[in-house]
This record gives sequence, structure tokens and C-alpha cells, in this order.
Amino acid sequence: MEKLLILGTNTRPLINSALKLNYKSYSGSYFKTADFEEPFKSRSVLKQKAEKSCGSFEEKFNSLDILNLCKDWIWESDHIILSSGISPEKIDLKNKKKIIGNKKTKNIEDKYKFYKKIKNKYNTPQTIKINSVDDLNDFLKENKEKTFILKQINGSGGYGIKLINYNNFLIENKNKNNKKSKEEDKFLDIEFPMILQKYIEGDNLSSSLLSTTDESKTILISENINNSYFLKIMKKNSKNITATRNRKETNYNSDYDLDFRYSGNISPVEKGKYNEDILEEIKKISEQLILDFKLIGSNGVDLILNDGEIYVIEINPRFQGTYESVEKLLNINLLKYHIDASNGILNETYYNAKNKKDIIKNPSAYCFKKIIYTEEKIKFNGINNEKEPNNSKRLKNSNSFKADNFKNNNIQIVDIPLKEAVLEKNQPFLTLIGLNKDLSILKSNINDTIEKIESSYTYT
Repeated sequence: MEKLLILGTNTRPLINSALKLNYKSYSGSYFKTADFEEPFKSRSVLKQKAEKSCGSFEEKFNSLDILNLCKDWIWESDHIILSSGISPEKIDLKNKKKIIGNKKTKNIEDKYKFYKKIKNKYNTPQTIKINSVDDLNDFLKENKEKTFILKQINGSGGYGIKLINYNNFLIENKNKNNKKSKEEDKFLDIEFPMILQKYIEGDNLSSSLLSTTDESKTILISENINNSYFLKIMKKNSKNITATRNRKETNYNSDYDLDFRYSGNISPVEKGKYNEDILEEIKKISEQLILDFKLIGSNGVDLILNDGEIYVIEINPRFQGTYESVEKLLNINLLKYHIDASNGILNETYYNAKNKKDIIKNPSAYCFKKIIYTEEKIKFNGINNEKEPNNSKRLKNSNSFKADNFKNNNIQIVDIPLKEAVLEKNQPFLTLIGLNKDLSILKSNINDTIEKIESSYTYT
């Protein structure tokens, strides 16, 4: 049996798919969750322990830690699958041949190089490279009336993105000059060079594609959400938006208004919300982009739709955050489809051997994926659907629970921390995945589940 090594920040979804295929699966990740289904062998950089802090992802994560941890497996494996957090450019030339999927992504992962490649062919926001604080100050001063997005050149997942204009830049630098704390001075941690991109307000959409070297097919269009988007949903669907903290009711953290971190997706886009011609144009643009950059396997394109105008933001030359949504809605093993496409097999219609019916169909329901971030430092107490007797002892860790048991209103809870693990403020906590034919009911179910989850942790 061939050895398949899956590397990434969180390999749980891909390992679930790999275990259904004929491989001896290995996993190398930054962290493992309590609901992680063990493959043949696995390793993770972060070791969650009861009563111990998991630290800050932004400060601790380094893809080289995963690669160094799995150096021997990289050499021993027959095939390598890369997911979010690992660039193929970090794999040595000899082992790069083992990668199933894209092997050259430098001109895509570098957002400024990507901009220069597409700016004359596709509609994309004005983007400039910023090499220092002085450069940033000068440019903003010349464009006082405009708002921009400040991004890391090689960033992903929405981490480190700042909404910026000349006025708030002056305020933050005034804080710095007054020698306020690092927590208050949000610009002290900028590592130049960065890119400054014109801010386009609109709907954040992403297309999921499968492609070979000469054919590309869009299989799903989703609406990406971040925490600021989710706050709007909560406000719209609830009369009194509150969170319980130490038995006191307070408003949801207003910091989320400017939080651009990836927080989930609604798949597919809401029926009737967008003109069919617009959706067809998104497919056409996405498919051509993938062909232009000669990408294979499973890839994604992020776009913004503003008043009928489509802006290309970036390509994700890897599996997207919509991975599980695609699998659930289309009833496919996306890892297998990725492997097939990477090997040149992309039929417009995939057939089930038994009933000869098309497997990839238009979704008949919606999938809502929501990543919950901690609002404060917390200790996770575990989740249990069944009430425990008053005199019973809680299970020692949440490995005793199965992910499939964490269902409420048809909402599955995954990426579950070790019981009694300590999570710092503003860190990924849990992921909710729900299915429903009625999107409004699905949103309501997600909100209800979040409220019930509050009993699973205590503030420290």
C-alpha cells in the first residue's frame, strides 16, 4: 500500500477523506484536535495539555516546524498532499516531485507578484508595495480621502490584515509616540514589506474549482465570511445580541467589526441573491485564471462583487476552507477528485459505478461553516449532549467524545480542543458545520448553537 503524507496547519478534514481511500495515511500538522481521527501515523507541533495555554497562533505558527517534524516521512512517502499553511516552494526539489497538486506557486503566493501578473487582464484593486512606515505615511498622506487594506505579501487566512486610512494611521502612531502599550499600538508589529490595496466594499465570494493542465471546472461558488460579517448576521437575526461572561451580559466584542480573519462560508451563494449572468461571469473568470497559472487539482479564487462589478483578489492554489462544505453538498470525496484531476482526469460528469448517475449535482441545500474565535482567554470544559448526574465526575478529556455526537439542530461541531485546554483571547476555538434547505433556519441554528456552547468554557 502506498504511503500518502498530508501536511498542513489542520489536516483533520483531509485525513477523514484519506482514510476512505486505498493509502497508508500519514499526517503532519501544527495542531491536532480531540476529534481528529488517527491515520496510520501522525505528528503535530502543538501538544495540547490540560490547564496549559495553547499560545497565540499568529505568534507561534511556522510552517518550517511542521516540515522539520516530518522530515523523515517526507523522504519515505510515495505521495505528498499539501493543505493550508504549507507552500510547495518550501519542499526540496527531489521530494517536490511527490506532491499531488501544484508544485510552483511563487507568483501566486506573493500577492504583489500576483497583482502585477493579472492587472492588465483582470479587474483587480489597485495595489502597491510598501517598504517602510515612511512609505506608508507618504502614500496615505497623498490619498487622505481613501481607505486601503494593508496586507502581508505572503499572508493567508485573513491574518494580519488592517483596514487603514490616513486618519487612523496618525492616531495609531500618536499612540506609539506616547509610548502606550504594544497591545494598544496596532502598527508596531508590522513587518515590511507589505502591500497596500484599495479597499473595495462588497460581497466576498469564492469559487471552488477542479482542473487539469488544459481544463478547469467550477464546482461551487460560496460567500466567504469573516467575524465582522458574522456580527452583522447576529445583529440582523437577534433582537438582543449578548454574550454571557461570568454571569454578566455584555455586548459582543466590537473588535470583530475590523476582524478580517477567515471565519467560514455559506455555500452555495444564496439563491436569487445574484444575477445568473454575474455567476456565469465569475465562473468564466475563475476558470480562466486557473488555466493562466497552469494550476491543477483543487483550487480556489477569491473575488469581491461590488454593484455588479467583479474584482479578482487572489488565488488559493490549494484546498480551501470550503473543503468540507464541498464534500457535504456535492456528496464527493474531494481528496480523490483532487488526485484524479492532478493526474489529468477531469470528466464533466463523474459516474457512480452502480447506478450510473451524475455524482456532481447542483446542491439541494445550504452549508454554513462558522469558525468560533475566543473573545477572552478561556478554559475549555468539554461538550456533552447528555446531562451528567450531580455526583458524577466529568470525563478526563474530550477524546472520549465523538465528533458525530456533537449535533444540535443538525449542526456538527468539529475541531474540538482537548478538555481543560487553555485558549488565549482571539484564537480559533471550535468549528460549526450545518446543513439545511432553508438558509434563514440554518443561520438561526448556528446562532442557537453558539449560545449553547457558552456553557462549555469558563473565563480565566
